[in-house]
Amino acid sequence: MIIFRQLNSPFINFFIIILKMAIYKHSVPSREQIIVFMESKAVSVSLIEFYKSFNIKTKLNEKSLKRTLSRMVRDGQLKIDKSNKYHLLASPDTVIGKVSSHKDGYGFLVASDNSEDFYISRSLMRQLLDGDEVAVATSSSKRGKSVRSIVEIIKRSDKTIIGEFFRISNSIYITPKDTNHNNIRIDPKNTLGAKNGDLVEAKVTRHPTLHHDALAEVVRIIGRYDDPGINIKVAILSYGLPFEWSVDIEKEVKALPKSPSREDKKHRSDLTNLPFVTIDDEEAKDFDDAIYCEDKGDSWKLIVAIADVAHYVKHNSFSDHEAKIRGTSIYFPNQVIPMLHHYISNNLCSLRKNSIRLVLCCEIIFTKDGRVIKSSFFEGVIRSRARLTYNTVNDYINGLNTSLKSEISLQISLLKKLYLSLKEQRDKRRTFDFNTPNIKYIFDSDGAILDIKSVDRLISHRVVEECMIAANIEAAKYIMGANIPAPFRVHKAPDQANLDSFYLMLKSLSIDLNSIDKISEGNFNIILKSISDQVDETVLKDIVLRIMNRAEYKSRNIGHYGLALNQYTHFTSPIRRYPDLLVHRAIKYLVKHGNSKNYIYSNKEIQLMSIQASLNEKRADEATWKIEDDIKSIYIKRHIGKSFWGHITSVTKFGFFVKLSSFQIDGLVHISTLLDDDYSIDHIGAKLIGKKRKKTYSIGQKLKVKIMNISEDESKIYLLVDKKL
Repeated sequence: MIIFRQLNSPFINFFIIILKMAIYKHSVPSREQIIVFMESKAVSVSLIEFYKSFNIKTKLNEKSLKRTLSRMVRDGQLKIDKSNKYHLLASPDTVIGKVSSHKDGYGFLVASDNSEDFYISRSLMRQLLDGDEVAVATSSSKRGKSVRSIVEIIKRSDKTIIGEFFRISNSIYITPKDTNHNNIRIDPKNTLGAKNGDLVEAKVTRHPTLHHDALAEVVRIIGRYDDPGINIKVAILSYGLPFEWSVDIEKEVKALPKSPSREDKKHRSDLTNLPFVTIDDEEAKDFDDAIYCEDKGDSWKLIVAIADVAHYVKHNSFSDHEAKIRGTSIYFPNQVIPMLHHYISNNLCSLRKNSIRLVLCCEIIFTKDGRVIKSSFFEGVIRSRARLTYNTVNDYINGLNTSLKSEISLQISLLKKLYLSLKEQRDKRRTFDFNTPNIKYIFDSDGAILDIKSVDRLISHRVVEECMIAANIEAAKYIMGANIPAPFRVHKAPDQANLDSFYLMLKSLSIDLNSIDKISEGNFNIILKSISDQVDETVLKDIVLRIMNRAEYKSRNIGHYGLALNQYTHFTSPIRRYPDLLVHRAIKYLVKHGNSKNYIYSNKEIQLMSIQASLNEKRADEATWKIEDDIKSIYIKRHIGKSFWGHITSVTKFGFFVKLSSFQIDGLVHISTLLDDDYSIDHIGAKLIGKKRKKTYSIGQKLKVKIMNISEDESKIYLLVDKKL
């Protein structure tokens, strides 16, 4: 058999198939076996030749073979000529991609370049699992593009599978929580003592083939479905999020000092006499930025002091390698998975009130109307005077809190005035800033969800945001000017095709566009502002986010479209973002050496790390969204039967989605529940229109809906239009 595989000729492959059919007593060939056989013949084949070659003797097997051949013709794998002979259709180049399976047995191949997806039949999926990397031959038909045969299984997925453990007679299975998998059989010798109903993590030990199913072993018992916080544990494992610290990291952290030493503070600017403040959420523990503002009469002076993480997390240390793998801290609603060990993130580097801390500073001098005069970077030492919250600062700005010390209240007043100047410049750049509410989750002491509240964005959030953006801009200018390898935060303009679709949708909804006949990347933000009073802001934000490209990290600066900036990077959060730590290393090198000569990183290394950081960020976002959807589903279950107001955010051929204003939660009104007419989607995809009465359900429309049902496994909420209006 080894010799046959090395020869790898069509005839040898066909011989192996016949041998296997004899061994496994398979009377009727599979699609793959038929394709290999026809490749070995290299000519058209009659039905009689199929019968002879595959030793088909019974009427039942003849019927089965005819059915398989008919389906292959239907799927574009074979063609019948006038003499009723079968031709193998020419295969295009081999496509490589990853398998995305469906619970109903079929799947899709997602091409590596994300260019398109190819349907994978149930018969082919028998030998594959979700996440497998494969090379396939494809074909096209009126029904679409599909996988014709598996050329090679390049790499088996090493993902573990999370599911509910159960026994049926003498067999043991798990029902995967991820609905993309069918039930997976468990090796009875490797269950770790799991019981029926336990949520477990399993590892595949025998991958599926055409002749046997997959087999797995239990590697972890996670808990029960109704355990508080179980969804977070499942998400951490499902998304492969690192959450444990190695022995090497623990040793490395133990060797770190309790506070900065005298040697650490040498050659640094002593800023401990300045009243720096931190402004964060009530629950925050990792304070990585502090700010100080000064009115210089004819100018503003702002110092943004950022925790000097790079001083403690050395290049190529164990902590550095782990931070690179994690890429970012992940903030679930009631749990944080930090990028750095909690001693570093919450203690040694956290800019706590009255604690001496090492910082990397960006000092910016602005004109009174918010234009930058000059900026500089230097290493410093500070002692934060106050740990403020967004609510505390907002209350003071609105005259509701007068109990702050004078030096702290002065800082808030100055920062607000500076913010108004910076906002003036931002408005001139014509950026569009959504003022949509945030979601606050409230839990009990056991981690069970108690309430979900919509929380308005405060002016205090904007004050801090503008200071951070200003420092990020100057950091980007600094590293660009020195031509030192470092990651930039970039954001491409939306594709014109998406803008054209957006324009048609607005026209379909009768939105007044002030005689504008085309939306371009140049006038997009202007149009958003002009229509903001005609469309609910939350709905508009959802639509725009679907149009926009995702911001990412790159080693080459291309600007940031969303902020209307020519250059931008992330400098202000090295405790929780790895790219920020890389930017800090670049700036510290320039501060020390004055140029980029002999710098530790090359542009190629930065680009690879930027790609990985972008992927890590996407993974963290998806895990967070999944957790939030799960929590919302659990919470909203107690409101089944109740009605709430909301807005339609998107329309599909099977219904429309409504965002409930009270909770910022999306649910589906299925078209089958609209019994007053026969509805269909318009050609723009913005409305459902009744065939007889012409009643419409349109994007942006406000309506009252009743919560009908919840699918917790899929985190889906089903709604009904409330007729009692």
